[in-house]
Amino acid sequence: SVNYNLEVAYLKNNNSLTVNYSSLKAGESALNLTDLSGKSVFTETLGDTEIGENTKSVKLPSDLKAGIYIVHLNINNTFVSKKVYIQ
Repeated sequence: SVNYNLEVAYLKNNNSLTVNYSSLKAGESALNLTDLSGKSVFTETLGDTEIGENTKSVKLPSDLKAGIYIVHLNINNTFVSKKVYIQ
């Protein structure tokens, strides 16, 4: 499997996620945020992915409840995921 070095940070002051990942090829990426039961609570198209390091900022809905979520990143139809705590 390809290692995308996915890192996700939650920024409380502007209720957003900073998503860092690296890719070996250019293409499209999209983000799907699910709760721990697997229910999708938010999706966002991240647009173009470049070869190498990518950083995307994603504004979250203001009514999202605090808790643990899973960020699923679709990079050129390859999926990687990471848990994130939203407060």
